[in-house]
Amino acid sequence: MSTAVTPPVEPTTPGLSEPQRIINVYTAPSKTFTDIRRNASWWAPWLLMSIVGLAFVATIDKKVTWERVTENMMANMSEAQKSRLESAPPAAQEQQKRITQKSIQYTSYASPILLLLIVLIYAAVLLGVFNFGLGAEINFKQAYAVVMYGFLPRLVQSILAIIIILLMPNLDNFNLENPVPTNPAVLVSSMDHPALYRFLVSFDIISIWICVVLGIGFASISKVKRNTAIISIIVLFFVWNLLATGIKAL
Repeated sequence: MSTAVTPPVEPTTPGLSEPQRIINVYTAPSKTFTDIRRNASWWAPWLLMSIVGLAFVATIDKKVTWERVTENMMANMSEAQKSRLESAPPAAQEQQKRITQKSIQYTSYASPILLLLIVLIYAAVLLGVFNFGLGAEINFKQAYAVVMYGFLPRLVQSILAIIIILLMPNLDNFNLENPVPTNPAVLVSSMDHPALYRFLVSFDIISIWICVVLGIGFASISKVKRNTAIISIIVLFFVWNLLATGIKAL
């Protein structure tokens, strides 16, 4: 009389909680991104980045003022943009300044919604690169979650920016496009050398950190090697920044 052999049941590893996934992005990112294959949720990092981002915006509103932000941003325009603005009548110049100020203010307070759209664009581009260029088999939901978690190093930048604004006695030169000196652009004048300044912003420590984390993330949910994934994302990042620098120069 034969007896059926029951195959051994493999123990299942419990999934990570949302706080664990967020913390692991900074300490052991591969654990977070491997867990995304189990659950591709992204709401926790979005909520955290939105709260800190709005705190940063509110700090600018109270300590820097949107008028100062606008003046500094317009001072950093290209020579062609400055010439067009200066050739306009004074009333038109004032109107353009008001429109720019309101646009910056409203856009800043809408940052949680814009974050969703920015992650959507990044996820779509990287999904195409990895699936069609590198032969990965990633679905869009996974890609979206990886990008959202991959952006978490921006929290460090936002927190540092808040501290700098609160402690800095003179905010006349505050630059919303580069609020934290984590790149060599601080060594040149954004007004005298706008294109060079924009190029040096590319070598931002936090931006490169994000590229590395995203590379780990996409490697963790696919069969693409980690080094290949990281290098691919860094190359895309610098190509985009070269294009942005060229546009700034024009």
